[in-house]
Amino acid sequence: PRLDLFRERLSTKLGIDCAFVLIPYATDIGDQIGILQTLTSWSRKGDLVSLDLTHGLRHLPMLGMVSAMLIEATGMATIGDIYYGAFELAARFNGLTPVVRLRGLTTIGRWLAAFQVFDRKGDYGVFAPLLVEDHAKPETARLLRTASFFVQVNQIEQAQVALHAFRKRLAIDAPDMRMMRLFGSTLDERLAWAETGDPYMQLRDLAFANLEDEDYMFAAVRGFEAFLRRLPPPPAEWLAADHANGREKGDVCKRYYEFAIKTGKSFESQTNAMRKRTYADYECLRDMRNASVHVSVNSNQRARDALKSPESCATLLKQLFNVLLPVPEAPDRHIVYG
Repeated sequence: PRLDLFRERLSTKLGIDCAFVLIPYATDIGDQIGILQTLTSWSRKGDLVSLDLTHGLRHLPMLGMVSAMLIEATGMATIGDIYYGAFELAARFNGLTPVVRLRGLTTIGRWLAAFQVFDRKGDYGVFAPLLVEDHAKPETARLLRTASFFVQVNQIEQAQVALHAFRKRLAIDAPDMRMMRLFGSTLDERLAWAETGDPYMQLRDLAFANLEDEDYMFAAVRGFEAFLRRLPPPPAEWLAADHANGREKGDVCKRYYEFAIKTGKSFESQTNAMRKRTYADYECLRDMRNASVHVSVNSNQRARDALKSPESCATLLKQLFNVLLPVPEAPDRHIVYG
């Protein structure tokens, strides 16, 4: 009742609706979660929230920072700013206590979250809005979104071109970008492959990352696309015949691989039994990819069995990748199975 009395007086004085809520001392995780729930429960979609972390026990400002990140991460509201009255600094400001603005710390939190998303999914697009917020030119962010799109559709060479252009423009924008002082080198490490990287290895890494993240559809698609990149080029007479017959290039890759495995071309180091097993793995990965993309009826028994549970799917994809997607040991990029 006393809190309600203060609420009425303060609301009248300020001309806005006010509320007082009691919180615990937050000495254990249960109380700490309770405070976070209290803060977020008062946030509404579209609200602009400002937090004053000045008063209270010394550990409460840390909880306030976490609550700000939680509010933004859940999309319940937008953090306008975070304030802290630094009483200890008053002597440096002629006896006036400065108010420190801490909004930038939540931005750092969003950058860290973006790196986590990227490392799991390989999506460059998560950085684009952060770059714009950090005063990158719109064209710079657009190039990164373009690279992200090309990666999503497995057009790795086009992604490399876009990333090359992005890195050049970012180098021009970076001096005016504060977050680049903190995250520039970390971001550049993840982009460096675009200059000298092998599209096969990039697709392979993405396939394994998707597998680890239990994103089995993308794992199967990217694993199969990576495998196709490892094929030696089809003979010129095959290409000429396909152009004459109007067949798609994808069929050339498929049929050439079947020809190579069945006849031993480029696989002389394999015994007949090994070629047979390798070809069976290729067919299985192809059918896993087709089933993931087209929801088609799958004639491959191994693939059908694998698609019955996430555990069996993960096990089979890992087995197939270990056989069909080796790490090259020499500059020669053609597969040597064995």
